[in-house]
Amino acid sequence: MKQSIQFKALRSKKIDTLDSMVSTCELESRSFTDDESKSVDNLNADIAELDGKIERAENTEANITRMANTGASASPDKEIESVKKSFSLSRAISGAISGGLSGAEAEAYQEAQREARQSGIQLSGNVAIPSSMFNREARALGDPGLLSAGTGDGADFVPTEHQGFIEALQPRLLVEELGATVISGVSGNLDMPRISAAGTAGWGATEAAATPNSEMATDTLSLTPKRVGAYTTYTKQLLTQGSPSVDRIIADDLGRAIRNAVDAAAFNGGGSSGVPQGIFGTSGVNDQAATNGTTLTAAKLIKMITDVAAQDGLSGGEVFVVSPAIYQKLATLIQVSNVSAVMVNDMLQGYKVYMSTHLNQNVTKGTTTAGTGQLLFGNFSNLLVARWSGVDLLIDPYTLGGSSEVKVIANQWMDLGARQPKAFATISDGIE
Repeated sequence: MKQSIQFKALRSKKIDTLDSMVSTCELESRSFTDDESKSVDNLNADIAELDGKIERAENTEANITRMANTGASASPDKEIESVKKSFSLSRAISGAISGGLSGAEAEAYQEAQREARQSGIQLSGNVAIPSSMFNREARALGDPGLLSAGTGDGADFVPTEHQGFIEALQPRLLVEELGATVISGVSGNLDMPRISAAGTAGWGATEAAATPNSEMATDTLSLTPKRVGAYTTYTKQLLTQGSPSVDRIIADDLGRAIRNAVDAAAFNGGGSSGVPQGIFGTSGVNDQAATNGTTLTAAKLIKMITDVAAQDGLSGGEVFVVSPAIYQKLATLIQVSNVSAVMVNDMLQGYKVYMSTHLNQNVTKGTTTAGTGQLLFGNFSNLLVARWSGVDLLIDPYTLGGSSEVKVIANQWMDLGARQPKAFATISDGIE
């Protein structure tokens, strides 16, 4: 094992000890005793010394790598891939329970801490996965390809045959599939200047006459870190068995929960109490609505397209997203003039139609008590999803210790917003 990794693991243990001492004093509402103050000073000195050793070891290892590659420096991608291959989520959780991380798990934790500090975020968990372990292949927590124990200790798992895991029925994860623009590794608040009204060119009346003002208008889309979290529980026996399928179970469970929360917020987030503003509530979106619900017709659906076109918002990657009840309605909707179906083979006027249970349905609107549902049209590259950190995991073996269960709490700091609201069109109250 590289010296730098060993030093990082030792530093991680000392930081955990320091954090525990600080937490104890805060819990007891007191200052450090004289002995504790000496211990804290020694720990801080040890950590500072280890920082220097880690820096020297990493420089030495980088130089050795350059020599081995005849002058080429070590690729960060290769380092990340090396950690991915040997990283085991269940081993990291077990290490946190027993008192410390080592190997690839410790290296991942330290990298996640470094990323978080750069973003102004303080991680509170005892296991963390940096965003750099997701970025290279645009994957998120929940993809088993990143979080399985491929080599090292994780390969020595209990030789019991595993026939897979029956997952819970989950809403389909659409936001990233539909092409949302993901920005990772953000540091500080993110302000995205945008042109809210494009400038126009003008003709000069004479050779020397000034041209008219272009009247371009600008504003700013501001994104700030918001915490999204989920938790689940596992038995200690499941974790200690160390089967690679355990990593998949844990990652899928927590990852899907977080990604579902992001999907739900992307469509219908309220924009308050720590929840991002969703597309349906964003000012400037082209919305059709009626007091008692909007009767769906071919003309209304085509108007969604032309509303975006009138704003010069069509770019070629648009799709429709509808609630299941609205999809059922569209499947039987016809254009009376030529008795042809509006939606054919999940295509509407040449645009793909997707379903999502994150869109509202069966909602009363005015006198319409039978229920209304939501429809959305647009190009999802106009939806920005910003990530300030990787995934922070707090391993709690105490709360449910009486039943030999471990509580795993996942947190991630994210935000989202529509870059160009006028590039979306909605019907928030289509009659089903």
